[in-house]
Amino acid sequence: MVAPGAKLHAPPFRGTNGMMDHRWTAIVSLLALLMYFWMSLKVARTRGKCRIEPPAMTGDPLLERAIRVQSNTLEWLPIFLVSLWLFAIYWNERVAAGLGIVWIIGRLVYSAGYMADPANAARAS
Repeated sequence: MVAPGAKLHAPPFRGTNGMMDHRWTAIVSLLALLMYFWMSLKVARTRGKCRIEPPAMTGDPLLERAIRVQSNTLEWLPIFLVSLWLFAIYWNERVAAGLGIVWIIGRLVYSAGYMADPANAARAS
């Protein structure tokens, strides 16, 4: 029951299944995971290019850079995903998705820069 004179607030938009609609956040989450998968494939391709068989993780600077980019991204991925979802749920879903896209682009720029010249990428971060 609502007390007389109480202001009613419109409920947040809910999708057809009754749950909050966070489709943009979900899409950005999937894009982040696809980016990480792409980085994993890049490690595998670089391993083949350098002819370094698993389980070796060293031996060629190109492979070591690819592994470092993948590892660094993996270290930040849980922090990014949790922050993205909390921001979307408790503040603004579209802003969260936009910031998530910026994070993904930043990771791709970091990856390209570190693979080309790790000294420059270290100075930029």
